[in-house]
Amino acid sequence: MRALYNMVIFDMDGVLIDSEPWYFEVNRRFFAERGIAITRADFECYAGMGMVTMWEKVRVRYRLPETAVDLAAQETEAFHRFLLSQARLDPIAGARDLLEGLSRRGVFLGLASSTPRKNVDCVLERTGLRPFFGASVAGDEVTNGKPAPDIFLQAARLGGHEPARCAVVEDSGNGVRAAKAAGMFCVGVRNPASGRQDLSPADLVVDDLGPASRDRILTDLPGVTS
Repeated sequence: MRALYNMVIFDMDGVLIDSEPWYFEVNRRFFAERGIAITRADFECYAGMGMVTMWEKVRVRYRLPETAVDLAAQETEAFHRFLLSQARLDPIAGARDLLEGLSRRGVFLGLASSTPRKNVDCVLERTGLRPFFGASVAGDEVTNGKPAPDIFLQAARLGGHEPARCAVVEDSGNGVRAAKAAGMFCVGVRNPASGRQDLSPADLVVDDLGPASRDRILTDLPGVTS
């Protein structure tokens, strides 16, 4: 029996690496330099959002003089320096085991991250996760970022699979909305570090990527065990 879902597409930040607190710290410093104090709650609504889309909203909200493109470029560089300053980058607990479990079942794996290519490549190399992914799309490679479906549709095209044959693993409300807009099955992963995210549109929601959650994903994701 042919699997219903031939491809599973992973978000990166908050799913494969616990990076949302890093983004907040980088941006907290960025705003502090401009005399603006922000809280974690201020940034929760932007989790998973395409960078230029996010920075356009932030620019308007805080009346920043730079363009959204310039702000996104500044964040990309600041975050890249942060990544390089870390002694090591480890995947989220259970992420590698889930990737291995799906790979053993012959599922094609893709990555669709709002993070620009420069930092996607840095993370994939330093975590050792690159070999798992047959296709990847970064946030600066699509016109419309999440919650638009573009990045997931592009990942499906690169992987050679119809959107209806793809499933997505996401931790943010914006990412879940993008996956559903793409017509894909979506697994929502609750990550406390990502803040209060509305994962209710997801088809399946798990609390983490621990053994029980991985078994549930591998069992309940239609077609994976076919």
